[in-house]
Amino acid sequence: MKSRFYLRGLVLPVLAFCMLSFQGMAQRTITGVITDQDSGDPLIGASILVQGTTIGTVTDFDGAYSLEVPEDATILYVSYTGYTAQEITIGTSDEVNVSLTAGTELEEVVVTGYGTQKAKEVTGSIAHVNADDFNQGNVNDPTQLLQGKVGGLVIARPGSNPNGGFDIRLRGLSTIGASTEPLIVIDGVLGGDLNSIDPQDIESMDVLKDASAAAIYGTRGASGVILVTTRKGQAGSAIVNYTGQVTFEVVDNVTDVLDADEYRNFGGGNDLGHSTDWFDEIMQTGITQTHNLSLSGGSQKTTYRLSGNFRDVQGIARTTGFQRLNFRGNVIQKAFNDRMTITANIATTNEDSNLGREEAFRYATIYNPTSPVRDDNERWDGYAQQVLFDYYNPVAIIEQNSNLETEKTLAANIRGEYNLTRTLSVALFYSQQNVNLNQSRYFDKNSFWVGENANGRVERFNSEEQDRLFRIEGNFNTDLGRNSSLSILGAYEYQDYDYEGFGLQGGNFLTDAFQYNNAGAALDFDKGNGTVGSNRTSSKLIAFFGRANLNIADTYFLTASLRREGSSRFGEDNKWGWFPAVSGGVDLVRAVGLAGLNQLKLRVGYGVTGNNVGESLLSLQRFGPTNNFYYNGEFVQSFGPVSNANPDLKWETKSDINIGVDFAVMDYRLTGSLEYYNSTTKDGIFFFNVPVPPNLFGSTWFNVGEVNNSGIELSLGYTVPLGSGSWQMNFTGSRWFTPELVSLTDASRGVSLGGFRDGANLGSPGQNGTPLIRLEEGAPIGQLWGLVINEDQPVGEDGLWNFVDVDGSGDIDDIQDRAVIGNGFPKFNLGFNNNFNFGNFDVNVFFRGVFGHEMINTFRAFYEAPSQISAYNILRTSSNVADLTDQPQFSSYHVESADFLKLDNLTIGYTIRQESLPGGFSKIRVFVTGQNLFTITNYTGVSPEPRLEDDGSDFGALAPGIDRRNTYFTARGFTFGLNLGF
Repeated sequence: MKSRFYLRGLVLPVLAFCMLSFQGMAQRTITGVITDQDSGDPLIGASILVQGTTIGTVTDFDGAYSLEVPEDATILYVSYTGYTAQEITIGTSDEVNVSLTAGTELEEVVVTGYGTQKAKEVTGSIAHVNADDFNQGNVNDPTQLLQGKVGGLVIARPGSNPNGGFDIRLRGLSTIGASTEPLIVIDGVLGGDLNSIDPQDIESMDVLKDASAAAIYGTRGASGVILVTTRKGQAGSAIVNYTGQVTFEVVDNVTDVLDADEYRNFGGGNDLGHSTDWFDEIMQTGITQTHNLSLSGGSQKTTYRLSGNFRDVQGIARTTGFQRLNFRGNVIQKAFNDRMTITANIATTNEDSNLGREEAFRYATIYNPTSPVRDDNERWDGYAQQVLFDYYNPVAIIEQNSNLETEKTLAANIRGEYNLTRTLSVALFYSQQNVNLNQSRYFDKNSFWVGENANGRVERFNSEEQDRLFRIEGNFNTDLGRNSSLSILGAYEYQDYDYEGFGLQGGNFLTDAFQYNNAGAALDFDKGNGTVGSNRTSSKLIAFFGRANLNIADTYFLTASLRREGSSRFGEDNKWGWFPAVSGGVDLVRAVGLAGLNQLKLRVGYGVTGNNVGESLLSLQRFGPTNNFYYNGEFVQSFGPVSNANPDLKWETKSDINIGVDFAVMDYRLTGSLEYYNSTTKDGIFFFNVPVPPNLFGSTWFNVGEVNNSGIELSLGYTVPLGSGSWQMNFTGSRWFTPELVSLTDASRGVSLGGFRDGANLGSPGQNGTPLIRLEEGAPIGQLWGLVINEDQPVGEDGLWNFVDVDGSGDIDDIQDRAVIGNGFPKFNLGFNNNFNFGNFDVNVFFRGVFGHEMINTFRAFYEAPSQISAYNILRTSSNVADLTDQPQFSSYHVESADFLKLDNLTIGYTIRQESLPGGFSKIRVFVTGQNLFTITNYTGVSPEPRLEDDGSDFGALAPGIDRRNTYFTARGFTFGLNLGF
């Protein structure tokens, strides 16, 4: 409450000072027209800004503008996308007309942390991606827009589950136990939800890759930052735009198992007399339709944009998909003779999802292909079912049980900026985001998979989240003359987050008619066997930060920032941290007069970022409900410790150095950048077992360990003139050097990894105690661990697996003869984009590849041994070990190279010429897109996409490269679309 009272007391004096400053400033009005120098055509939406201030406007349909400027203003800054900006001296005339020439990428505006810069001034590692360069086609998650477009950024989703998220890794792994996902900032709102934005509403995305660029975000910048800018209205225009598309998705690849005839011929199985393709039984042609309608425009004082989006998505697996309805509005209003600018955004998203069950893919793979789908057995509602371990009818799984989710998001923000003088402005910003989540699951009374033993089971979960952010900024911008400038930012930020959740689970229903909407009908709750839980947490974050940017003669550039941040999630003795950064650059073409080059800029940056503790209260001694015990004829709830106190718990700290070179030659037809980075993460957040006593609980969160990570990135762009058309090529590539776990020991606190730890077990049947990953000090992270097969003779003459005697003892020991048999982290990533324009036609061809990573094919580890056919269907590759009589046992034999190159996207579009458009239309474009058209790989599993973490295992992000059996299959999509402008 004290912080909020302080903020209210601060706002009124600031606004009062703004009004007083305004009253004493004389004005004059400048008018004119902005045109293309070559054609003379008016430039609609060109920007005119009083140099060194934020006072400005944009041109209307005729390229005309009118701007009230201070009497002592001397220079107008005129810019337009794709044109070289000009600085125009204001003379005695009140009419200033300007002709702009086609410009270069160096004048492009790049969004940085809490501000913008011209591309030529950027000294950190920042990748800017415009809407024109986004991936096209059936894109339901904005994350897909960047896939393969940014060097060092890997975006992976094994399978094509429409409800599944993407794993994002920027420059490898830079954390031990904290968040691996980049911070998302949407129009200035930190921690925004990408699913609250429709891809059609995004104007550009900027990725802050190094610490010198991301340090200004403090404890949330260690894994990188993605800045999202949404589309805005343009003054002097009134545009209505509609985009509609329909996508048909078919299965791309399935697990290669025996069909019914092959199963019978193989021998040893149980022939039930039918021929069933279980993949066909659970899959469908996924049909997706999307519709986007937007209205935008405005005057010189007010601009607006409103959009509505509807998506109806069906996955290739039956009972998977979602419907999403999204509305977004933006208004920008100028007041007080354009000295004040108010920007407001509001967005609401409603999403109803049918999550289905990915387990159906697992059991469709192994279920007997000679079994019928249904039989006369009423015990399981007529579904055929054999009583075997870990063996369930996949059709029954998806048809008997429900798994639904509803999510509602409301986000709004407002920003007011006022120019106190020509060089000084202040701004206030407030945002609030509310998310309501409702999950409902029901397992049928007669479901052999889950519900039968519980006589039906219900699971309900509800949560509410609220995130509020307030920021006050001061900006000083001044022109130093001779193409030199200085800008300084100072700000205060306050953010609080509240979370409340409620869940229940219970069974024993009299009838399936009740299901999840009548959870009270479950008899478990009356008998004390049901579980009910609720929790509420909150956290606060306060920061003071500043930054200075210096441009000397458009040749030398310097940026320095500092953030002081405190979080309630930290321990009592470590609430606050410092996060500094500095970077510099020099354009050698201008500095030493290099001939034959348009640009050769050297950049060097250093910064420190952090990673916040994952949740609240981890540093405190906490007590909570534990087990029930039977006392005096009834079950009584017991309470006990659920954590130990650690007042020293704090953020992970990541420091890195980045060295980059930007270049342009051939009149900017060839551009590119080359970067090297090296980062070190210390004070990792990790969970260690501790003795009881003296501790009350058996494990504690500590800051322990060090990780080193480095890599090289290359991006190239080249334009080839083709008569009346053009060919624009863009290449991005990165080389990740596998991150190294330097240490995970702190002797002073008595915590240690003990040199190594094995984990991420394979699972049942039969291999629960088989670890797949070794985490080892002084070694690379991501080591795949297991027995080593004799590659020349995998099966011995005795019919048993032929393992290598690694320790030379003369015997094969399941523990002592294990070794490193691969690494799950990719080493090389590339994207190759090609844009062709020929008259009215446009063509986009995009290739993407990932190389250097190995993958554990867990289906092979379980179902490749021929002996398994007595219980399960087996893989066709079982013929490679036909002489094997042994049981399944994981080894290097089941580890494969997962290198791949794929044609990710092919789009062909046709735009009707302006003079041929029917009345009332300003644009008509039709297009067709193919996605995931082919993949070149030697990996025998469903998808070679890297598995960047092992969800649900004890190692999580420290266990890449495990292809689990519940993976949703991949899809190939074909999209037909129409874009109309009015």
